[in-house]
Amino acid sequence: MGRIEARKDRWGFYLDSYVIYLQGNVSDSAKKEITLGRLQRTLKLSGDLDYIVRTGSLDFGLRYLVGTLPLKAEKPVPVLSFEALGGGRFNWYNLDLTLGVDATFTGGVLDPTGARTFSTSLEREYVEPFLGMRLGLWLTEMAVVTFQGTVGGSGIMNDDHLDSVLDLAFGYRVHKRICTYLGYRGRYAQADKGEISISGWFHGPMLGAMFAL
Repeated sequence: MGRIEARKDRWGFYLDSYVIYLQGNVSDSAKKEITLGRLQRTLKLSGDLDYIVRTGSLDFGLRYLVGTLPLKAEKPVPVLSFEALGGGRFNWYNLDLTLGVDATFTGGVLDPTGARTFSTSLEREYVEPFLGMRLGLWLTEMAVVTFQGTVGGSGIMNDDHLDSVLDLAFGYRVHKRICTYLGYRGRYAQADKGEISISGWFHGPMLGAMFAL
């Protein structure tokens, strides 16, 4: 992921993007007793689901410094800042699903078996509005804690889509133009496209640096 910002006085503009790749497998099975006349048979179903999720986002928005609040009288730090965020969000996601199903009858003279494989994919791209806010707490002139949250979609554009991005980070200025960051980011996404519905969280730690010009 990456972020670019430009600002002057209270106003600013920024780009914030990331790409996620997720691949996995889920397997399960179930049995059911079936009575056919005097025969007692057992039907066993086994399923194996392979999935690949590729998703990305690009925010292009404005930031406005609503105000700052010194937490100690007559001292520049610590100080709390509040910014309002808003703009557009380009979302892209691609979903590939492959489901293999095996069925077996047992308990009789003949034990028939069968297998089927089903595959489907879904790809969507669209731009939606988003709103958010950012809090910054400068503990010292070198250390800062930031919290940012945005919400987009709200079913306005496509597929009843809703998403939210939250991140909490600790930054430390190692140079007058370089600040390193360590934090945690989470993204919630929900979409409904006919028979396919997806929802859930992508989240994990983040490590990076900000270079000021």
